Amino acid sequence: MNPIENVWGYLVCKLTKSRTPEGMPFSARDSNNANQLFDLVSYEWGKLMTDEAHRQNLIESMPIRLQSVIDAQGGWTKFLLKVPLIHVCQMP
Repeated sequence: MNPIENVWGYLVCKLTKSRTPEGMPFSARDSNNANQLFDLVSYEWGKLMTDEAHRQNLIESMPIRLQSVIDAQGGWTKFLLKVPLIHVCQMP
């Protein structure tokens, strides 16, 4: 239900597609890349925070998210966004 899950998904997708300055696939699991990981996450986070439409869609989806929890009587819910969002890997 938490919209931050959409944000994490976006960041993971962007990191998965990232390349090192040498053109090699970036691996967040490589402990030698801690500074590079921080730089990549900071860069992608900054881009996301300037995307007003995406943030607005996340905010507008909250009533639907909350209603899905109410409908499930507080139980687990498989929330599916009904508010159109840009596919996470297609975002700028």
